[in-house]
Amino acid sequence: MEKQNSGLRNLKYKYRFFFTLDYLLKKIGVNFTKANIYSFNLDNFVFKKPKTNDVVIKECELEDLPKFGELEDLFLSDMQDGHILVAAFVGDQWVGYNWISLKPIEVEEVDRFIHFDGAYLYRAHVKEEYRQMGIMNKITYFSLNQIKNKYKKNEAYAITETANVPANRTLAGLKFSRVGTIKYFRIFLWKKYEEKIENNTATLLEV
Repeated sequence: MEKQNSGLRNLKYKYRFFFTLDYLLKKIGVNFTKANIYSFNLDNFVFKKPKTNDVVIKECELEDLPKFGELEDLFLSDMQDGHILVAAFVGDQWVGYNWISLKPIEVEEVDRFIHFDGAYLYRAHVKEEYRQMGIMNKITYFSLNQIKNKYKKNEAYAITETANVPANRTLAGLKFSRVGTIKYFRIFLWKKYEEKIENNTATLLEV
């Protein structure tokens, strides 16, 4: 049952891989991934609340989950595991979200459990009709404020595949610093993982 749920989770979260060669190769156990590691130091971060009445950004509670429709059960499982959901709403409809982890977590892109010395931002998504409106920026800045002021962490991390140009551009625009790279190769049972940290302040600990 757990294996089935994991497959469903990957299918729902990895929208961009539907019916592509990359998606099909990963499903049969062949994976070639290169990713950038980003960090954001929160020591001097000051949060400015967005000046908009149309979009509401909040840290979600269990009572918010029915608004996510078919994703409700998956999100419930993640929240029960201790992960934090930050989402943007227009009225009662969600328009975007990202997750925060403060504990060891499996980074799906590289098939590895990693513990970040700080908070990890991951699985960001905005509905297509709401893109190019700055919503992900608002979600990210709200998340950084929660990480610093509610959860008392001074560093946030993100990992993004180098091929995901929009995500890398967004993080750079938000003043995240690229601190390293990850290369991951898998051909069925054979795996190779290479990590290069370019900034000594970044700490990733394999679990």
